[in-house]
Amino acid sequence: MRYETRYLAFLDILGFSSFVRDEQNIKSVQTLFSFASRFCHLYNNTPPLEAKASFFSDSIVIAASSLGTLFTAIGIAERAVRDNLGLLTRGGICKGSVLLADGMLFGPAVITAHDLESRAGYSRVLIDNSVTDELSIDEYLDFYTDVDGCVCLNPYAKCIHDKTEFGPEGHSYPTGDPSDAIVSIYASEGEILEESIRKYRGSSVVEKYLWRTRPFNYTCNSLANEPRLVPMLQDTEYVDDGSFAQRIRGCQIQNAF
Repeated sequence: MRYETRYLAFLDILGFSSFVRDEQNIKSVQTLFSFASRFCHLYNNTPPLEAKASFFSDSIVIAASSLGTLFTAIGIAERAVRDNLGLLTRGGICKGSVLLADGMLFGPAVITAHDLESRAGYSRVLIDNSVTDELSIDEYLDFYTDVDGCVCLNPYAKCIHDKTEFGPEGHSYPTGDPSDAIVSIYASEGEILEESIRKYRGSSVVEKYLWRTRPFNYTCNSLANEPRLVPMLQDTEYVDDGSFAQRIRGCQIQNAF
């Protein structure tokens, strides 16, 4: 065995310990562990993905050869945690040395990513300088710079893929105006976020959701400024008459703080 250089993410499930202590949540916990087993099996047993994943306690660790694969895996994991438990994640991403062995991930990169996670403070995934230097315009939506100058993974960049399919061959697209599908997705995401803010307002938990309004509004505004950031709108040669920008901006959350 030897160290290999990989992009690595360390994710922590916020509030997981309290959630597990409540025995009424047993079915949700079982669903999550079923997902974790399938998730790790997929990434640990599919060589073309060139990725590995490990789930333990309240943490998920993912190593990949490419940023695209890593970002997609994080999006899948975060969405499963939110949909099954109603919880959010916090984490860190770096590039470094890791030992890949029998579904276990060890090494300096794991420690660096864990340190980033512990400094994140809010529900966000910090991106280390070892990775930010490699980010390109093609990944523009995948990251954003937070108010404190930290570069973070955008949790709302991949949600477009939930209800639409992409690809030049063998994939279908929504019927009618494709922009309707995009607006519908972000309107739904905004409603979920606003409902969580209302639910937890007055408690310390609300800060976790308030912080998510930053990347959410950033994504809506970015798509309004440049609709062709969405692959589907590129592939269908979509021409915006101005209504899409207005509608997607209307999904933004106002006065959350």
